[in-house]
Amino acid sequence: MEYKSGFNMSDFIKVFAKCNTSKEFFATHKQLQNQGIELTYQMYEILFDLVSTYSDAKKIIRYMKKSNFDIDELIYYRMFWKVIYEDELEKAIRHYERIFKRPATFDGFDAPTMREYEIDTWFETKDKLEYNYDLLFGDDKLNEEDFQKQIQDKKIIFDKTIDKPILVEKNIKILNRNPFVSSNAINDANFQCEINSKHETFLNSGTKRQYVEGHHLIPLKYQSQFEYSLDVGANVISLCPNCHRRLHHGRKKDIREDVEILFNIRKERLIKCGLKINLDQLKDMY
Repeated sequence: MEYKSGFNMSDFIKVFAKCNTSKEFFATHKQLQNQGIELTYQMYEILFDLVSTYSDAKKIIRYMKKSNFDIDELIYYRMFWKVIYEDELEKAIRHYERIFKRPATFDGFDAPTMREYEIDTWFETKDKLEYNYDLLFGDDKLNEEDFQKQIQDKKIIFDKTIDKPILVEKNIKILNRNPFVSSNAINDANFQCEINSKHETFLNSGTKRQYVEGHHLIPLKYQSQFEYSLDVGANVISLCPNCHRRLHHGRKKDIREDVEILFNIRKERLIKCGLKINLDQLKDMY
């Protein structure tokens, strides 16, 4: 596919969402370079999260430096845990000590822990790419804005176990969400933010009630770990847009604090719906 001019984030998502290996990433990157296309810092940062090895991470950083991007310490720090082979780990530690002029203690993290973190990051980043690809280029899926509009004015139902939702397959697999479930949840919360009921937003043009959004406390991407559906009212939280975005894009510390508040509100209801999970397990999903 040719992208000779006006290449943007939407094009980037379209190109890279289908790549599954580092070899595919770099082949696509070379193709774009040959077309004279320059990737932004944000695009490179996404690619950095998608590659799994130390060597691949170094290659991404080399590309970024050639494009005259300043590489912050955080990316260097995380690069050293993109390690599969022990000899690469030794090289990473030596490189770390040369850059930062201090022992590579890594703040107490051991290699297996950080490898697991990076694997989780890879899946999360890949999921986001595929989700955004579907929103931009799918023609039969409900996008987030339309979904939030649909859930504003439905009725309340009782908690009970429900069979797992069906996987819908197009180019990718996603879980169907029932808008009635989320609309019931925000009705049940009286259109208030469940993190703090004093948070005010604006009146929805359709319902004439305060605008709030539905958030699945146990993220739907973990459905395979549960016997019963995650798309139930007990698992849907009513949030103001600011708190909702913070749960997706905020600092880890803030997210974990909010998750604890919400878990304490919903833990009994989750059990009634067959969703057995403890606080630590839930925090690890964010």
